[in-house]
Amino acid sequence: MYTVLSDSCHPAHVASGTVVDLVVRQGRGFYPVFTWVDEAGQVHRQVSNVASPPPRFDKGQPVHVHYTPSNTDDARIDDFLEFWLFALVTGGLGVIFSVVSVLLWIYRRAFFALAGYPELAGADAMTRRDKRRR
Repeated sequence: MYTVLSDSCHPAHVASGTVVDLVVRQGRGFYPVFTWVDEAGQVHRQVSNVASPPPRFDKGQPVHVHYTPSNTDDARIDDFLEFWLFALVTGGLGVIFSVVSVLLWIYRRAFFALAGYPELAGADAMTRRDKRRR
């Protein structure tokens, strides 16, 4: 997908296409099957990589297709999910893991500070009262 959007040697081209069928694979949703014609006039038929439980497209619906002339097998329908689903999923997981990590770090510091082990919570977790005792 990255090469379709930003390959400097072979920039992405846009062609008109049509959704000709909707296929179901392994019960995961509807994958649009689309045909499109490249600059050389050759007709291509492809199945999208992104499925959705309710079909995003109807049979016969016209679509815009992004492709590189050197790799026409990697064509993508001009659709938000086609281009951004992978980035949204990985970015969302990154945010979730980051938030959980920060919350666990805060919990660890508070737990050890309250349990009387300020050295395990970090040097700055010691209160003034603890410093006066020493």
